[in-house]
Amino acid sequence: MKKFLAVVLVLASVLFAACGSSISDETRSAASDHIGKISLSLSNASFSLRDAKDALAANSAYSNFAKSIADLTATEATLAKNEGYALVAQDKVLREKITKLSTTIVRFTNDILGNNKDLKLEAAALDAGKRMLGVFTNARFAPIEWIRACDDASTMISDLTKLMEATHKGLLEAKSGKDAGAVLVAYAASVKALSERGQMLEKRYPFFKKVPTDPILEKPVAELRAAMVKLGNELKNKEKAYKDDKDFNDALKQMKDNLTTLKK
Repeated sequence: MKKFLAVVLVLASVLFAACGSSISDETRSAASDHIGKISLSLSNASFSLRDAKDALAANSAYSNFAKSIADLTATEATLAKNEGYALVAQDKVLREKITKLSTTIVRFTNDILGNNKDLKLEAAALDAGKRMLGVFTNARFAPIEWIRACDDASTMISDLTKLMEATHKGLLEAKSGKDAGAVLVAYAASVKALSERGQMLEKRYPFFKKVPTDPILEKPVAELRAAMVKLGNELKNKEKAYKDDKDFNDALKQMKDNLTTLKK
């Protein structure tokens, strides 16, 4: 089983890297202030859109927001010169502020897209809101990149968990070595696709391997680990049951060969 976990669950192992944090008090303080200002900018944008009853007011709200984001981008550039700032999202002191920022982002996004049931924006305000979202999405702030990476990692972990659960179910229901082998071959193909997706995310987020250590992902990571163990145990059972089955062993070898070529 250990050999199976080492070979078959290559993609999962990528998600379990350890990380640490080393950030100075000065950088922590500056980062905390920066995060607070980002959150305030988003909240102010929402309020200004709520009050915008015509195109003039809506455009003014957009202009103010765009300037705010430009100023924050300049601050981000200054902070990024400090090597410790790259660890901002891993700092325990700042986690609470980043979590609150995440909530603010969700509220801001719902507001400007008109998805807040308690808020009805004027047509002009909705148009300005979409432009605001474009400005915000194109901005790159380390704390927000961490939030976005966590969202992407959560989706990927969930998809991998579902794949393992479906593969486990397929192995349980297999009536022959050939059927079980087909399940393994399909599993390998799906893992390859997920691995390629993971590589894309690593390019977008250089810190992606550290993201699953975030407390918000504790539950999905635990569910993934449980699915890994279940699948590993069931494969072990099938290897015993079909140890002399050529179809199964050919498929098992094909699966392992395909998975060992994946980039870790």
